[in-house]
Amino acid sequence: MAVDQLYQWLPIPKTAPGPSPVWVEEERRQRCLLVKYSDADNDLAMEKKRKIEVKLREFDDYFKRTYADLDRYPVPDYLVDDYGKGNINMAVTGASGVGKSSFINAIRRVKASDSSAAKTGVVETTMAPARFDFPTEQGFFSRMSEKVKSILNPSDDPIQPGDVLLLNGRQVRVQQKSTTGRRLTVEEIESGQTREVESSQVTGKLSDCMIWDLPGTGTPAFPQATYIRSMGIRHFDLVVLLTATRFTEAEMMLMQELKRWRVPFFLVRTKIDSDVQAEIELREECQQEECEADECLEIEDDTVAVIKNYFASLYDENVYCISSKPSYRNKYDFLTLEADMEEKIKKQRLFLRSELSESYSSSWWNPFR
Repeated sequence: MAVDQLYQWLPIPKTAPGPSPVWVEEERRQRCLLVKYSDADNDLAMEKKRKIEVKLREFDDYFKRTYADLDRYPVPDYLVDDYGKGNINMAVTGASGVGKSSFINAIRRVKASDSSAAKTGVVETTMAPARFDFPTEQGFFSRMSEKVKSILNPSDDPIQPGDVLLLNGRQVRVQQKSTTGRRLTVEEIESGQTREVESSQVTGKLSDCMIWDLPGTGTPAFPQATYIRSMGIRHFDLVVLLTATRFTEAEMMLMQELKRWRVPFFLVRTKIDSDVQAEIELREECQQEECEADECLEIEDDTVAVIKNYFASLYDENVYCISSKPSYRNKYDFLTLEADMEEKIKKQRLFLRSELSESYSSSWWNPFR
């Protein structure tokens, strides 16, 4: 019989500067164990004490390194209020006119006429980071709209019927709680199956998600050399880099920095529908007659393939060809991009609690190597 696995939703991304909250918690736990074995009078306990002392010295070195890294790459002022609470922060960047606002509205399923929409229809350079929340229960992260119950700092149980939780990495919705609150009846969102679990087996509520419209890199106001630090890029769960043509040299250097710091990023080619339509019109002009439906589909496939191959040859990275228009979201790569972004964020935030043990071992990441 499979054992339910307990996952923790980390309050910050795994790749963020500074010490991991997991290791802060583990260091505290090791110090408690040291007290437990401080009066050891048998060989087994003394050996455990010796190993703990070794680990604590390693932790001291680890914290010195990671806090120094955090000093070099601090959380920027604009992000402080929304950071370290379990909230998801995604960055969207690109040059003026590439369709950032349309993309931000599309991924939030917000109409351009909505009061919370990012302004579109004008060419405007972003001069300061702008935050946008996910106000609807549709589309991307629709199931991640609740606050995280932090296992690092547990408080009164906030779980209520209707909450979306994680169990074995799967999202479940609470249907009922027992009178003691210790047992929950949950429904798996994907399969619709209902089951009973112990409340201790779930991480808690999933977090809010914010998307940030950032100024583009490589401008006099935001030079590439200081962009990572000034924008706090390393503190984001992921970065979406948009272009409507090709990426600039500064953006290509940003890609290399993102790789260096292991920050997940996505290259997105916007306005693909306009490229397809232009190719269809060119074909019709050449042959002086309208293209048939099959011919249009062939042109569409060829156009997308050419653009993908072009980007692959230049950047050696996968590129997502999308249109942010509502009628085109089911075409091209928009839905694939959403799914891949969600998976990356899960990898950034999910930690399997059983990976920690008294003897201190972790298959997730060893901070001392």
